[in-house]
Amino acid sequence: MVDRFTLSGQDKNLIQQVLTWWKGFVLPPDPGLYEQNYQTPDIYIALPQSALGIPAITLVGSTPAVGDTPGSGTCDIYRIDSSGDIEAYTGFDKTVFNVSFSVIPKQWFIVARSKQGKWVSTKQPDGIYVALPPSGGIPGMTEISGTN
Repeated sequence: MVDRFTLSGQDKNLIQQVLTWWKGFVLPPDPGLYEQNYQTPDIYIALPQSALGIPAITLVGSTPAVGDTPGSGTCDIYRIDSSGDIEAYTGFDKTVFNVSFSVIPKQWFIVARSKQGKWVSTKQPDGIYVALPPSGGIPGMTEISGTN
């Protein structure tokens, strides 16, 4: 059984050269990586700016498929502050995509920012909004059901 290995001076020099090369090695930039601009997904509260809300998805055919066009609308983005109240991010509005089959009316709803930086509603096709409220809940939203 071998308890230890010993390296010759030549081995040590070779390892040092490899480490020096590796530390200085820079991969060529991958343009696709930068174009995708991956981000950490986040969850926010949104309120459509339009009185009509956000239109539903438009299907290419009779069933959901690649190429369908999500409805979209500009929404003001909010968060829950440390006291549990809804607080606006001043000047922070985003285009939010609706992938459900029904219009999102002008009311509070949960929105997620995807890793690619797109903002998508969490409204499900059956009209239920999926969200886990922060501790203490969201004022005025005591139940996660129906169209609340």
